[in-house]
Amino acid sequence: MPPAICNWIHTHVEYRYETSNASTSAIETEKTCVGVCHDFVHLGLSLYRNLTIPARMIVG
Repeated sequence: MPPAICNWIHTHVEYRYETSNASTSAIETEKTCVGVCHDFVHLGLSLYRNLTIPARMIVG
């Protein structure tokens, strides 16, 4: 991740258990400023794509 996006997510979103589920969107994460690891990734991917930076998530 570019450092600016990574730093923004790190400083604006709090990691908190049981605050989201599989249907939580990146917009909801940005509005509530809380989430878990997959919420951080979805928000980052959304920001990249909005800036026309190709991005994808790989899970394994």
